[in-house]
This record gives sequence, C-alpha cells and structure tokens, in this order.
Amino acid sequence: GHIQDAVFIGAITSKTFGYSYNPNSRNLIDQLTAPIHNVVNQYEQNRGVLLSKTNSTNSNATAPGGIADISKFEYTVNSIGTAFCPYRVQSHDELTGELVRHGYRRRDGWENAGKALIVPLTDGYSLDHYSGFCFDRST
Repeated sequence: GHIQDAVFIGAITSKTFGYSYNPNSRNLIDQLTAPIHNVVNQYEQNRGVLLSKTNSTNSNATAPGGIADISKFEYTVNSIGTAFCPYRVQSHDELTGELVRHGYRRRDGWENAGKALIVPLTDGYSLDHYSGFCFDRST
C-alpha cells in the first residue's frame, strides 16, 4: 500500500503530513503536504522520470501572501548514446562558485562537444555539449 498520511507527535502539537501519488504510476509521489511546507514533483508522462521538484510554503505558512516558492530544481535523463544518465541541471557559474566558496580550487575543466544535453519541456536549458571539472580541496 501507499502512505496516505503520517503524524509526527511532538512535545506540544502533532503535525500531519499528506501524500498524493501520480495517477499514471503505482509509487511515484506527486505531492507531499506538511504543516508549513509543500513539495510538488513533476514527471515525464511516458517514463515516470522526475523532471522537476518545487518546494514552497503552504497556505498555513506565516509568510506574507501565503504560498511562496522556496526553490525549484530541474532534472532530466539524457541518452548520450552509450548510456542513459540522470542529471541535475545547474548553471556553470553557480556550481563552480559554490565549490570555491566551500574551499575547493579548480584544477581542470573540459567540454565534450560530441555529447548534447536535451532538457525537455523547457526553453534555453539544452546544450550542444556537457562540461566536466576537477576540483581539489584547498589547504
């Protein structure tokens, strides 16, 4: 069976978490609703592959205006000819900047022009290549 809801009983109050499932699958969770937080997943219709995950406050939140998006992550599964590869798409500057802020130094980087990244259902994210990096921990 599926989890329909779960109750966490804390020292002062209980908190209920609700789950809804994708109607086109047996086990993919479409949405998780918590006391002040929602997670909404979007899947590719034919394969059940995760396309995006949106985290937001819900109408019970005390944020001005009620519902507010906190974050959204885009995902894809790409066929590179020899394998199917899951990706979390992130900008070059965002990824490398985050690594440098956490104490890493870029040693090398490269592009593979022969391997495209196609991100379905979005504009401006597909690439004609993918990039690789090597970072060392700064001492």
